[in-house]
Amino acid sequence: MIDDSKIGEALLHWTPRFLANGVDYNELQRIIARMRKWDDWCRAWSEIGAEHEAQAIVALAAGHAITAAGAFTRAAIYYHFGQMIFYTDTAQKNAAHLKKVECYARAAPLLRPPAVRLEIPYEDITLPAYVRLPEGGGPHPCVILVCGLDSVKEQESHWEEPLLSRGMATLSFDGPGQGETWFRMKMRLDYETAVTAVIDTLSAWPEIDVARVGLLGHSMGGHFGARAAARDPRVAACALIAGFFTLRRWEEMSVFLRAGLKHVFGVGSEAEARERAAQLTLEGFAGDIRCPLLIVHGAKDTLLPVEEAHRLKAAVSGPADLLIFPEGNHSCNNMPFRVEPAVADWLADRLVAGPSRVGRREARI
Repeated sequence: MIDDSKIGEALLHWTPRFLANGVDYNELQRIIARMRKWDDWCRAWSEIGAEHEAQAIVALAAGHAITAAGAFTRAAIYYHFGQMIFYTDTAQKNAAHLKKVECYARAAPLLRPPAVRLEIPYEDITLPAYVRLPEGGGPHPCVILVCGLDSVKEQESHWEEPLLSRGMATLSFDGPGQGETWFRMKMRLDYETAVTAVIDTLSAWPEIDVARVGLLGHSMGGHFGARAAARDPRVAACALIAGFFTLRRWEEMSVFLRAGLKHVFGVGSEAEARERAAQLTLEGFAGDIRCPLLIVHGAKDTLLPVEEAHRLKAAVSGPADLLIFPEGNHSCNNMPFRVEPAVADWLADRLVAGPSRVGRREARI
């Protein structure tokens, strides 16, 4: 029996996300059964991740590449969820992070289409990324996936698949303060400069049509995606899910959100993280967003209130579609079967089918 309220809070906030990202419900119950206290969190997830990793290794040795790709990908996801909000034991967190990176790297060439690793030049470091190209001849439109506070490039498969199937290439990357990059550079307020570096790299790829580059950002990635769309005119369309206009409600934030901000900014105290977070605002940015924009939010988001979506829509200069899902939670992870097709179709209409045929509108779904 679980005797730690922190586990309960984590499951309350993130169980829909776990399931939306491919964690089997029955295995989640196995993981929960292995926990008694918060210190068990990373270990329990990593143990099940190791089972999938072992399955992948056996399948690969037998020449079953499709089975191996699926199992390595699942292993990476399980290792990631073990460490993403776990800050109490650095050794465990780092070990799970390294296994996540290793397992996805082994899955990447086996995926269909394969994921090709890139190192994107950015100031004095490189940003690790994966590019996947759809079937057919290019050059292809491309969607850059902008991760959130605790998401990483290895977690983006569930967004890549609906985009690829609609003829769009994908690029998933670890920006400043995320995934592998955290060890080289902590999160920056001017994250949009990293997105510009990604587009610069894509512009040299003959397989990519840089005139048809879109952004898809979720959670904090929704905030950073908005900043990038405001500053880089090469962004042809931008979809933002569960982002925020400003982040100043520190006292109301989940303990995990506060700890996550402290971690990604690499600061020594909550006070420093709070001061840094207060500077995350779209004031001076939102009015410069002129590309077609899709803003998606769940009305029952307990981490970032739906009012943030309305505020952004009112401030932008270009055409904006606002989709509010009345039953949606944070990032609408409790209804991926509705949100993912809607977002993928919206991007395909603008990047694959040509200029938007849709006027400015607002909807509740």
